[in-house]
Amino acid sequence: SIDGAAATTEYSAPTVDGEYTVTVTDTDTAGNVKTASTTFTLDTTVAMPTITLDNDSGASATDTITNDEALTFSAVAADVTRVYSIDGAAATTEYSAPTVDGEYTVTVTDTDTAGNVKTASTTFTLDTTATGPIITFESAGTDSVYNSKELGADGTITATIGLPSDAVTNDLISINGEAVRAITAEEIDAGKIILEVVPGAEVSAQITDQAGNISTKGAATAFTTDSAIVTPTVIIEAADANGDSVYNAAELGTDGTVSAIIGVTGSDVGDTLTYTVDGVKTVVT
Repeated sequence: SIDGAAATTEYSAPTVDGEYTVTVTDTDTAGNVKTASTTFTLDTTVAMPTITLDNDSGASATDTITNDEALTFSAVAADVTRVYSIDGAAATTEYSAPTVDGEYTVTVTDTDTAGNVKTASTTFTLDTTATGPIITFESAGTDSVYNSKELGADGTITATIGLPSDAVTNDLISINGEAVRAITAEEIDAGKIILEVVPGAEVSAQITDQAGNISTKGAATAFTTDSAIVTPTVIIEAADANGDSVYNAAELGTDGTVSAIIGVTGSDVGDTLTYTVDGVKTVVT
């Protein structure tokens, strides 16, 4: 008999969780009777634990890439013992959140007093840093000034925003304080973003990664340009006294020459002047 119900000649064990008292009664042919009983609790289930990532930071709330390692676990029932494991390591009774960037799988195992076991796990990527971009410009030569040959046809130079090695497609970038945009797969493959800017321009860029971390700002200022040059003037000595545009003996110097003056007003020390007399070139600095 189970819980005082009608007695049967066959024992059918209970299958529903609960407390039961099973009574056995023996009667011999002489009518002697003996009874024994036992009480037990049948417990075949334990609740499934749950794990929740508190803050799936960044642009996506579902990519499990976060800069916040905090997890929330379901409450532990009174008859349950809980252990925690990270990446399959030895289980512990206390959860210690990881602090180093990387991917982690956290497993929770609940075991109740009846020996029932349920396990739950979650995987997330901890990312707490974003590396800043590096700004460079095309070479201005040894003088650190862009001349007309070093400039593009439109008077610009090339600025390169070097992307860090940990940047990925759809990280966000803001260039020169403008609205953020996603970094493309092509830019990630190239490892850089190319801009055409004028000499003397300041270029800045800042990256926000998938976890929402904001990098330091990369910034640099391009060298200036000196792409204009003063046209020299040439003045031949005005000694044509009679106005016939021909020098006579009296108008020439004692050595048979006249003076030519090359004007270089507006030039700088170190500029180079090339002049030609009767097909013969002379270079002076």
